Amino acid sequence: MASWETQGFAKQSIRSYRSLFESLAAPESDATTGQYLAQFIGPAWLTAIAPRLLPLGGLSGWAGKSFNAKGEAINLLREGDKLAQRIPMVRCIERSKIDAHSGLTLTYDKRAPLPLRALRDELRALDHDTLLGMTIVDLPLLNAIPMPFLLRRMV
Repeated sequence: MASWETQGFAKQSIRSYRSLFESLAAPESDATTGQYLAQFIGPAWLTAIAPRLLPLGGLSGWAGKSFNAKGEAINLLREGDKLAQRIPMVRCIERSKIDAHSGLTLTYDKRAPLPLRALRDELRALDHDTLLGMTIVDLPLLNAIPMPFLLRRMV
């Protein structure tokens, strides 16, 4: 599947990303080791608002995620011209809230700022180096609108 690389891929509807997500397999846990840069994708309203909401939860300068060989996940934040690892996530294989299939899920524990504790990221593999993520706000009404993003492995 090479269509995700086209410019049009980044501007699709949430429904189309959800359908694609449902068709993909979860990445193998040990195959995700490394650092991934994020790209906001989706309709214009979402790509405009998403970066503005992240600072409210303590993720100002969010640039992606890092996964280590021990199975740990942590956010990457831009601090000047460097990437810093901040705000760890709990990484587990869990049933998806999108399609009920088992998959890689990232959540925040009680040490994270309060707004982040309502978020969960579900990840599926587009290819060996690219993950399609769907952020779910685990609150009534908001949980019906998964917010898509890409994570691309840094080389």
